[in-house]
Amino acid sequence: MGKIEMTTTTPAVVAMQMEWAKAKDAETQWKNYRLAMEAQINETLAELGYDTPVKGKMHLEKLDLTFGMTRSWSQPCLGKVIVRHPELLHSTFKTEYKPVSNPTIDKLLASPSILAVEISKCFEDKPKKVAFSKRA
Repeated sequence: MGKIEMTTTTPAVVAMQMEWAKAKDAETQWKNYRLAMEAQINETLAELGYDTPVKGKMHLEKLDLTFGMTRSWSQPCLGKVIVRHPELLHSTFKTEYKPVSNPTIDKLLASPSILAVEISKCFEDKPKKVAFSKRA
């Protein structure tokens, strides 16, 4: 690895660098404060018994909260399904057992079939981090 050389600048540029570093530190502190407030709002809403959606929006006086789920698939579970239903490989699931397309899997899951029940057991859903946004 080559030697890293430092460029010497003027006192004015050094002062700007120091101000930038202060601003970056302040940004980090405010981000941490914001994240702590988000956690506190979530905890307080839960303690007060507010019914927060699993997926969707909740409108507060000054904020909108967006809830959602992240879906992942249990590879061992889907592997067992594919062994019993090899026709699903490439038509509905890729080799890594991921849906070929969401509409395809949604259609299959909406069908009243034993296969739909089998596949639905392979979900590993977990809540997404709640997204906060300032109300206009």
